[in-house]
Amino acid sequence: MMPMILTCMLLLLNHEISICFFKTNIVMKHKELIDAIADRTNRTQEETGNLLQTAIDILTSQILEDNVVNLQGFGSFELKRRKERLSVHPATQVRTVIPPKQTVNFRQSGVLKVKLKEIPSHE
Repeated sequence: MMPMILTCMLLLLNHEISICFFKTNIVMKHKELIDAIADRTNRTQEETGNLLQTAIDILTSQILEDNVVNLQGFGSFELKRRKERLSVHPATQVRTVIPPKQTVNFRQSGVLKVKLKEIPSHE
């Protein structure tokens, strides 16, 4: 069996942020992230929430302007454009056109990759 890989990613959906740990049932919600940052920085939750929202707004605007956003020690976010393509259903041979779309690609940094390797695997 392959060891379970713990993957972290930021999901930017409707100006909400969640840190998800896939292959586990742990999900940190937006408010919990604000609480954790406020505790570590000795700031109020309101102040931390405003700072976090500002950071999300800046990251989002930079990605939408087709700029790569690099967070040192964490990873980079980049806008990827997928071209229109043709898909063929293997059983029915029905051809379907898949329209072009834009997605955000996350590439983890070397530092994060090393830290993830240090986590003991659960099989």
